[in-house]
Amino acid sequence: MDWASSLREAIVIGDARKAELLARDALTAGTDPRALLAKGLIPAMQTVDMQFQCKDCDQPELCYVPEQMVVNRAIRSTLEVLQPALGEEPEEGTPRVVIGTVESDRCDLGRDLIAPLLKGRGFAVVDLGTDVSLEAFVREAAKSPETILALYTRKLSSAESMKRLKETLSENPATAGTKMLIIGHHIDEEVRADIGANDFCQDVLATLDKVAALANRRNQE
Repeated sequence: MDWASSLREAIVIGDARKAELLARDALTAGTDPRALLAKGLIPAMQTVDMQFQCKDCDQPELCYVPEQMVVNRAIRSTLEVLQPALGEEPEEGTPRVVIGTVESDRCDLGRDLIAPLLKGRGFAVVDLGTDVSLEAFVREAAKSPETILALYTRKLSSAESMKRLKETLSENPATAGTKMLIIGHHIDEEVRADIGANDFCQDVLATLDKVAALANRRNQE
């Protein structure tokens, strides 16, 4: 049976129960959970993202049609099954990603989905949640020179605090090499440059490739 293909179809139509059962049966049959992510869940999320992309709203992250909420339940049901199978301790030297929504902001943008997806790609992940203080980001960054910070925000007003974070990281030898990725629908190249971040993206799925690119860049330095 093509477990990944069946899983992808169940998620796209929003059948949470079927997606959960398929994920469990696939793992029982010995399917690699990372293969289910790469060939089932992520392609399904890409399809759904295209279906529900909001082009006529200045705050698309706030637009949740009923059909999208149904699909999101299917995605989360699948992740609840797969996440324990991805929970092995990463090898020493594995790139470390610290994710969180910046202080005074409770933006999600699917932040809770990205941690297991990044684990599926072999990263060590720390999810600090929402409304995270700059001090907390600095403390986590100081724990490893391999750290990549992925900061979620919905507010352009958060730019100044993220700029201060970047300055603080650069001034401390223990964190000077920390890479910073900003994620938000309203973030663009101009905002990224003003903050001094290494890169930016505007949606959850793009986060996967952006983090991988930053990790590769670090390995080449």
